[in-house]
Amino acid sequence: ETDRLGRLIGDMLALASVEAGAITVERHPVELVRWLGDLAHRAESMAGARAVVIRTDLPKVPSMVVEADEDRLTQVLLILVDNAVEHSPVDGTVTLGLGIHGGQVAISVADQGPGIPVSERERIFEPFERLTRTRRSVPGSGLGLAIARQLVERHNGKLLVEDAPGGGARFVLRLPRAPAGAAGSPRANVAQATAMRAAIAAPSVAIAAPTLAGTTPPTSSSLSRTHDP
Repeated sequence: ETDRLGRLIGDMLALASVEAGAITVERHPVELVRWLGDLAHRAESMAGARAVVIRTDLPKVPSMVVEADEDRLTQVLLILVDNAVEHSPVDGTVTLGLGIHGGQVAISVADQGPGIPVSERERIFEPFERLTRTRRSVPGSGLGLAIARQLVERHNGKLLVEDAPGGGARFVLRLPRAPAGAAGSPRANVAQATAMRAAIAAPSVAIAAPTLAGTTPPTSSSLSRTHDP
């Protein structure tokens, strides 16, 4: 009960901050194929307790970029994944998808739960609103989806829910696509630049070892590795 109350207070403060404009959104190019693949690995720990499988449905394209705050975007997707896992049956599957819809990027989170009636699809984004009898009672503050929609709107995007193929609910986040030629996220760019410096600095008489993101250029006596958070 104490944990639930603490989470409720935290969510209330987060929602109030977003609504008041106190949450900053710092937009940078975010490469979505890489980002969503990384997020799927993080989501596996959330799904493990219910034996829910996290899978991805990503386009076979080298890059898809949006201008967004990567941390806030991650916050939104983790809220949606948590919601999907809680409403999925044991041994069910949650699918993270990525595509283009009407010239916008569409990021989706689909579950295999009972779905959401059309009459309730807007109400669930209101603070403290929960589904009536169509979905089972699940833990949570009733504020997660309200926070997610507010953060998406701060990105000039839209968050909606629809039927998932084969049953269940699919939450879809639509964002403006970045102009052609936009670079990847700052984190990815730093890792790429570090790898290039390491490759250039490697002795020509040796076979260069594979360079990991976050490594520092090797010296003549040692190869130092640092962890890039």
